[in-house]
Amino acid sequence: MIPFEEYFSNSLTRFEEARQDVKAVSTELSRKNSWDEQSDLRIRVFEQINNLMQPYALTLLYGEKCISDDDWVARVLQPMSASDAEGVRDTYEVFIRNAFIYSFTSVVEGCMRAFLRAVTPQNRALSDFSRVKSALFETLGNREPEKVNSALQLLFAIRNCIHNNGMHYSIQGHEPFLRGGSASKIGITRCAAHDFERCC
Repeated sequence: MIPFEEYFSNSLTRFEEARQDVKAVSTELSRKNSWDEQSDLRIRVFEQINNLMQPYALTLLYGEKCISDDDWVARVLQPMSASDAEGVRDTYEVFIRNAFIYSFTSVVEGCMRAFLRAVTPQNRALSDFSRVKSALFETLGNREPEKVNSALQLLFAIRNCIHNNGMHYSIQGHEPFLRGGSASKIGITRCAAHDFERCC
């Protein structure tokens, strides 16, 4: 296992690369289509994602500079053993990832609902997000691309798993997602706030 300082530093580097990619997409779409960055939701969604990525990057930096330092943690949270400090870092990492996932899924869901209201105002009462998603693609005359469907299913399953403290059963009858899990089971994927696996 790599030291926490290195883990936070590596995570920050990768995350900032992803944030720069989001910003580049936003800039290119705005330039190419003359969309107003302040009012057009088609471009605002990328700005919203960029805006929530910035504080997450700062929390990773804080993790690298402060939370990784046993002496710093012990000064703030005395008394503190080395194993207690490691537990604090583990909890901090999960906490900031959970917060980012909640914020990210909120932006995605909110934007898709706003898109649907813009193109079909009569659908504003849809409460179930899967129905909102299906109605949006149907209204636009497109079948939902399989990769988009899979990515959204995974994103919201992870969010729901966090919300339910480690276990989520899909109402569509898919296998449950578990937080943690045994290496002897099939389908373990490292993602989001925990190790998740689809039970087989």
